[in-house]
Amino acid sequence: MKTIKVSVCISVHNTAHLLPRCLDSLLKQTMKDLEIVLVNNGSSDNSEDIMRQYSNHYPQIQWQIIVQEDRGLAQGRQTGINHAIGEYIAFLDADDYVDSHMYGKLYDVAIENSADIVECEVFRDGSILSSPYTGLYDANFIFRDYLLYNSLHSMLWMRLYKRTLFQKDVMPELYVNNEDMFALPCLLYTAKTIYFLKEPLYYYTTDNEIGVMKVTTNNPAFRQKYYENRLKALLCFKHLKSFVGVDIEKYFTEYEAWRANFLFGFLFTNFYKKSYSDKLESLAINNGFRNGKDVELFIVQNISKDSKNYKNISLFGLRIYYYIHLFKNKLISSI
Repeated sequence: MKTIKVSVCISVHNTAHLLPRCLDSLLKQTMKDLEIVLVNNGSSDNSEDIMRQYSNHYPQIQWQIIVQEDRGLAQGRQTGINHAIGEYIAFLDADDYVDSHMYGKLYDVAIENSADIVECEVFRDGSILSSPYTGLYDANFIFRDYLLYNSLHSMLWMRLYKRTLFQKDVMPELYVNNEDMFALPCLLYTAKTIYFLKEPLYYYTTDNEIGVMKVTTNNPAFRQKYYENRLKALLCFKHLKSFVGVDIEKYFTEYEAWRANFLFGFLFTNFYKKSYSDKLESLAINNGFRNGKDVELFIVQNISKDSKNYKNISLFGLRIYYYIHLFKNKLISSI
């Protein structure tokens, strides 16, 4: 059995129309010591048929196909991790695709720099997503920076990870949106080094998002479910806390800043028919605060003092800044 350098884990849920493009991009990889781990995560379309057609047609590639009920993207990925045998692990969304050199380049950079994590840039709708870092960094420094300033894109698929980082479950168990933002700090905490490669190699597409949005944007039930799912994600704070364990006291300031940033982001998200007061009340109930005023106080006291959000809050106050932000967005959307 050949040595596998990289395992690419793909959690698939009803993306049969885009899956061939994703798999074709993997077949074109210049790195040959690659395995493809496909998790059929409760699909009701013909995604599984496509997986098996590809694995039968390309037997020279090492494939793993695992079938499970829909447990959400995070647990679909966790299943992939549990089965992966590569020296490094990568994630790929079934509706995206990658440059033919992606995994070969990331692996070479990892080996040359003894890096536990390697990040590349991302193509998205004609623009490039990138982090404000270049080259090799101490992962602990980036861990603190991420918690304090939300300084990285949290999407897991733009990086390559040493498999030993997954000895503990990094994925939250809850079926939630925004799962990456809870998994990434666990990986940064465990890693020793991270390398930032200034080259776009991942193609993040919105094909599937646009289709979903057309169907669901005017659906009140979907909007309410989306709101509830975002609230549910708040329960994942304890995931990082339990993962880090007693060390959380050492990172108390950073951890509280991270929570404050997330609460701030939730508060400033434009949910359907949810007022500022509605959102404050929901945050209080779901995070153990006595009332909305305590939520406001927590955000103001803990959000990083160097952040742009803190400067705006200091200038206007949280509530007034919220309405300025709301007015500004309405003005932009009307143009």
